[in-house]
Amino acid sequence: MTPAQQLYAILEQQRLHEDGPELAALRQHRAKVEEVLHRAFGYGGLTIRYAGSKAKDTMIKEAFDLDIVAYFHHDNAAAGDTIGEIFRKVAHALDTAYEVKPRRSAIRLHTRETGRNGRYIHIDVVPGRFIDARRADCFIHQNEGPKAYIKTNLDKHVGHIRDSGVIDTLKLMKLMRVRYGADIKQFALDLTTIEILKAKAGWPIDRQMSNILATIASAHVPVPIQDPANPCGNDTVVPDRSSWTDLRAIAGRVHKGAERSGWMVALGDVARSVPARPAVVSAAAKAINEPTMPWCY
Repeated sequence: MTPAQQLYAILEQQRLHEDGPELAALRQHRAKVEEVLHRAFGYGGLTIRYAGSKAKDTMIKEAFDLDIVAYFHHDNAAAGDTIGEIFRKVAHALDTAYEVKPRRSAIRLHTRETGRNGRYIHIDVVPGRFIDARRADCFIHQNEGPKAYIKTNLDKHVGHIRDSGVIDTLKLMKLMRVRYGADIKQFALDLTTIEILKAKAGWPIDRQMSNILATIASAHVPVPIQDPANPCGNDTVVPDRSSWTDLRAIAGRVHKGAERSGWMVALGDVARSVPARPAVVSAAAKAINEPTMPWCY
């Protein structure tokens, strides 16, 4: 196979089918989250939507999750008057059905059945409040950092990723991040990929991958990126020095591996390795040492 054919074969292995069991399970959990929140806060004045890779069309079989936003309308105080109060009350409501773990701006959910130390469901719910009646810009809470809340816009995030023209490359970079355990937020990696590949959407996919990996590996400081929803106000998307150093090392390793042995080896051939690791996994199994993968050097 040519380098491009290898990459498309990997993408086919990573494709999730709309009628498959993985997405069916995610739809069921979204329905459950909606039920819990509507029961707690009513059916009016609350918008619940897919976010993350499901909305952006960047899901892969190796690591998919469920990201949901729960945005209260600007004139709805059912969950409180402040963004912090909304975050706490939504977490409290979800705690009736799930184990909850607050993160920076999301509430991570685990199933009640076995809790965090057994089988868990990776669902991130991001509560917030629309700024005005247009229901576009939104304030979300932050548990970390100098700001208690930030302004964001889901439609701008989704559009920036989905309409980038490099969705396949974004999926491959996500696979690399998961396979090699890169210490960088997925959104930051997506923005970095899009920034590097500006005006290169028409390139063959193998050239795109080689270009982005070589660029990252040779960049001693992070490639400048901005949050498309709030370019001047949200600096949390920029990876820190440690995360960037880790990503540089991985990018260089994968790039050299692809040149030496091909993309199937550098990124890993799912058909010849361990089963895919979806968002619904066994935490205990994750602790077991896995055999050396064909993409590990």
